[in-house]
Amino acid sequence: MNIEQATEPQAHAPAGQSGESQLQQLIDSLFRGLKNLNERKENTEMASLTSLLKKAAKLIGAEELSSILDKSDNMYAINVREHLIAPSGQLATPKTEYEVTLALLSALLLYKTKAYAQAQSILHTLLFERPHNFAQRTYLEHLVNFLFYKYLNCVEFSRGFESQKSKLYLLLRELQAYKSEVLFCTLYIFVLRNLVLTRQLREAHQLLKNWAFPASVQYIYFTKYLFYKGLFCGLVGQYQLAYAHINDAFRKVPENKEKLTPGLRNFVLLIQKHMIVLNLLLNELPSIEIFAEVPKLRNYKELVNMVSHGHNEEFTRYLAQHKAEFTRDLVFPLLSKMRAVVLRNAVKKLSIAYTRISVADILAKIGVSRADNFDLQSFLVKSSGYIEDFTIDPQTDVIDFVRSSENYSDAFIRDTLTRRIEHLSALEEQVVKSLKYPENAGESKDKVDDDDDADDLDFSFDDLEL
Repeated sequence: MNIEQATEPQAHAPAGQSGESQLQQLIDSLFRGLKNLNERKENTEMASLTSLLKKAAKLIGAEELSSILDKSDNMYAINVREHLIAPSGQLATPKTEYEVTLALLSALLLYKTKAYAQAQSILHTLLFERPHNFAQRTYLEHLVNFLFYKYLNCVEFSRGFESQKSKLYLLLRELQAYKSEVLFCTLYIFVLRNLVLTRQLREAHQLLKNWAFPASVQYIYFTKYLFYKGLFCGLVGQYQLAYAHINDAFRKVPENKEKLTPGLRNFVLLIQKHMIVLNLLLNELPSIEIFAEVPKLRNYKELVNMVSHGHNEEFTRYLAQHKAEFTRDLVFPLLSKMRAVVLRNAVKKLSIAYTRISVADILAKIGVSRADNFDLQSFLVKSSGYIEDFTIDPQTDVIDFVRSSENYSDAFIRDTLTRRIEHLSALEEQVVKSLKYPENAGESKDKVDDDDDADDLDFSFDDLEL
């Protein structure tokens, strides 16, 4: 597992020299940070090194890296240059820290130029093969997390999930054995996400059933796990359970969402969109405040309006018009099952407005044609908990909605209402007394002292590191 020590090639000028490119400075800093890689390093040092690598990833280009490689007479640098010109086969395993630096940069360049298979091969060598095995070195956690994220992106962007699925399961077991909790959670979420998105729901069920997800991990990993578990439950028709998981995912996010990264803010927005859709599927209205707080939910506000008012034809047109957006938000499969809710709300409005109406008139008003083979009677029976009681005359195809009569003459109801009135009267009396007779200074001081004691109590619901 040891990496040979190496001195920086003479071709590299010291950082800060006149005429030196910013990319060259970053490479020199990376090399110095990777020196003595076998020795345990502090988390702050590795975080700084990862930051340097991210900056290099933004700046790196084929011409810039080739120019830097041309200045070196190192054999590995020559191999890297040839591999970048014609990326076929496998790049030789780097042995020194300088060669590891070049391998990292070449992987990032290949990733940037969408040569995902070659980039994944280099990253796999560094992360999981000897002499490096970065994934097993706990002190390299910051660096490994960034590289592993790129590695999994290579799998997804190259559409290689299905062909590499068995290897990913083996890797998942290995990471569990290494007790690499963060890497295990990252891969678990990646596999679950791809199984759900490719509708391999039986396999996703087995993953959720047989692999326990650690609940003590950082909030962002557990939040993503809860979201994709909720997405799975929604696709199999368990809407109540889906809403519970996605609502829990939203609660795990820190309250001050302005401090989140742009990527996490977009993920929180995605969670809110799913909560709105699941609310509608459960025949519940989402909180109106959410639309005032988040202007980006404008299209979903229109959706709520159409579903709640039973505008079937408008809903169908709106769904077709914004299909690309809803598909990107992963809610289109759920919205495809929303038509029953729209029709139910439409029939509910008619059952309140009419006492007697023909079947043909109902179908016309809710936007359903007889060519759709829509069985209205079966639909009304299934919706009996939401609409007025009804009877259908099979001879005339006329529906009579029976109004329920509420009778308040029952003794128990009268007693209940009396107790409520007495309770409200007592509350009103207390409010009036507090207005007429304010507390004296002594009582006020005692209350302040009591409130001060409350500062020692812990009212937090989540042990999140904000």
